[in-house]
Amino acid sequence: MLYPVWLKLAGTKCLVVGGGRIALRRATTLVNCGARVVIVSPQLCAELLTMLERGDIEHIAARYEPIYLADTKLVIAATDRRDVNAAIGRDARDRGILCNIADMQAESDFFLPSLVNCGAVQVAISTGGASPATAKALRQALASDLEDGGNRFVSLLRTLPGSLSR
Repeated sequence: MLYPVWLKLAGTKCLVVGGGRIALRRATTLVNCGARVVIVSPQLCAELLTMLERGDIEHIAARYEPIYLADTKLVIAATDRRDVNAAIGRDARDRGILCNIADMQAESDFFLPSLVNCGAVQVAISTGGASPATAKALRQALASDLEDGGNRFVSLLRTLPGSLSR
């Protein structure tokens, strides 16, 4: 069984190694959480370049080196090379840094849930890394239900004792 946790990452340096689609998804979520996101990759996909131009992320245009882990609290290994991702995981573990390895869930310290955001409510769906496709399907079903304009789920929560006031 996994221990669910919500991390406060505002202002915290988080490293994402890789410049493609997976790195983009991870970086976007981290930016939305207020993290200081540093991308290490020789090249960036177009969307990451746009984020860089807006000042949402920092970029180190190089291949991964352990030195880039300095002052990092969390790292995402999202390269297209398993050997590099494994090295990032080992280096992070040696330094006590939480690490998610995109293509090696068994070697990761944590999994990233599929999220549904609806106003002040955020629902995380996880299969513990066993089936990201199932988590995605559940997320889409819940999001669809909440998007009907009525926000039935949030309205119900607001009727409960200690409810959300927003």
